[in-house]
Amino acid sequence: GTDLAASIVSSEYARMSENFDPAGAKGVFSVEWRTMPDPTTHSPRVVGEARAVGFDSSGGTRPHGVDMGTVTLTTPSAQFDLYKHTGRNGDVAYSSSQGRRDAQATANDVAFSGGGTYRFTVSGGGAFSALDASVNAPNALLSLTAPAKDATIGTGTDLTVSWTGGSSNGKMLVVIAAEPERPSGGPPQGGGAPPPGGPTPPPGGGMPPPGGGAPPPGGGGMMPPPPGGDQRPDSTRAIIIRLDGNPGSATITAAALADLVQRTGAKHLRCQVDQMTVQEIAHDGGIVRLMIHNGDGTRLTIQ
Repeated sequence: GTDLAASIVSSEYARMSENFDPAGAKGVFSVEWRTMPDPTTHSPRVVGEARAVGFDSSGGTRPHGVDMGTVTLTTPSAQFDLYKHTGRNGDVAYSSSQGRRDAQATANDVAFSGGGTYRFTVSGGGAFSALDASVNAPNALLSLTAPAKDATIGTGTDLTVSWTGGSSNGKMLVVIAAEPERPSGGPPQGGGAPPPGGPTPPPGGGMPPPGGGAPPPGGGGMMPPPPGGDQRPDSTRAIIIRLDGNPGSATITAAALADLVQRTGAKHLRCQVDQMTVQEIAHDGGIVRLMIHNGDGTRLTIQ
């Protein structure tokens, strides 16, 4: 089965490396929110997840996750210890989810509070000393306003992607990705744009985060990235726009849209907007990064 600890270490390091110079990285602490269908009602709901990894890169190019003791998350509405996951290779990682099967029913769901403070308290271990650090959520989560959810679009005109929410200064990722078509009689296949940086989420995502890579039914919300592996959007099957700020909109030209559809033969596209904000603090002679990640998206049908 999947080595969850190794997967979390790999995905969080990949997410960090995609967006920032990983040199001197001592750890990543992330909080991510994504919209997923409720397993009972199937209506969309926001699910939050937290992750924490301390790095030890002394053994080679791939850093290992180290034991940081107890990692406690304090949110505006709750306080709890993150689960400690130990892998077969000795990797140690922490998350609010018990495991991959727990992605939609997280035992310690991290509720979103606009502008709220999320505090990580680390007791410390042999290779990672005690730490107390906080990060603030945006006032509102990203919400896609155009195109409309589950819209049908043509390739003869420019496509304007608009959204509200998110932080004013966080990096944005706008992706229009060709979805693989489902086999005849089969369920919808994965595809679509993962979260930034992981980059990314797929936070969580993304947050990452445990869960599959397929977009949620109904086209709503942000997709959780697979735990581990390369989570970056496939640039051969996607139009990817990276923004240093949050302008609230981006335009894909009709020519670029038509080229993507012609090259891939896609009948459906995944439209995704994601944001990652980062704070850096000095710790144990290196840098610890605190990340907030969220996004929204929809499935589009080509006329």
